[in-house]
Amino acid sequence: MINSIGKKCGYCGKDNPIQAQHEVICGGCGVVIGTIDADMSAEFNSDINNKRTGAASTLTLHDRGLSTTMESANKDYTGKSLNTQNRTTMKRLRVWNSRSIQHKNDSRNLSIALRAINNIIDKTSLPENVGEHSALIYRRALEKKLIRGRSVGMLAVSCVYAACRELGIHRTLKEMAIVSDVKRKDIARCFRLISRELELQPMVVSPESCVTKVASLCNVNSKVSSMAVKLIRMAHENESTAGKDPVGLAAAAIYLAAVHNNVNITQRNIALRAEITEVTIRNRAKGLREMLNEKGKTR
Repeated sequence: MINSIGKKCGYCGKDNPIQAQHEVICGGCGVVIGTIDADMSAEFNSDINNKRTGAASTLTLHDRGLSTTMESANKDYTGKSLNTQNRTTMKRLRVWNSRSIQHKNDSRNLSIALRAINNIIDKTSLPENVGEHSALIYRRALEKKLIRGRSVGMLAVSCVYAACRELGIHRTLKEMAIVSDVKRKDIARCFRLISRELELQPMVVSPESCVTKVASLCNVNSKVSSMAVKLIRMAHENESTAGKDPVGLAAAAIYLAAVHNNVNITQRNIALRAEITEVTIRNRAKGLREMLNEKGKTR
């Protein structure tokens, strides 16, 4: 809130207030005539009625971004260096501040795990909401005591994979294993555990969600990818996608769409980029061709 703004200056009598950071000064003589108690910079959310006095809280930090931080520079507010006695006092205060923040085993474990989650999110180029959801899943797992007997890194990458599954973002176990140096089977086993204990509802990966990823890896144009999506939707309406690997269906649809649009790309190139075999592409492409032929006959 702004206090005393709009009042005349008591020294020069002019009504010309100027806002400067957290103070309101007189435009005539420069005397401070009011203060601004709250931060008036841009709001983090779209609700104009909400007010804040600091950064938004986040689940990706062990203290949710609400703890006290002490700078490591031994200088006062004017920039002057502290003397020896004050420097020793500030050093001791920093030690006690860090101990008070992470004085429990759960707090230290959460701090290490959230750093690992943020590192995985950066490596896999996932959006921020995945990081928030991953942190929420890990906090719930910590409350359920699921971390006992398991490494922090394994549980952290499993929470990221679970968040991707719940939010409908396609990431494979192999990709998670590469960026985290955790074995694929360990991630899968831990994912099944947290899904069962926390009653998560992971979404089934659809072939449509895999088309964009495989198309970008194969460097094909949007015309090919859009046609591939149409082929998969037609196959889904014909109930030809049940029990099929979504990545294999997406790769086969992209291959057929590329052939139809005279794009020079081989099955081998698509298989290498989609990390599947050429036999899978040939089998799925054969099924899509048969489905298209049946639709053509019925018309």
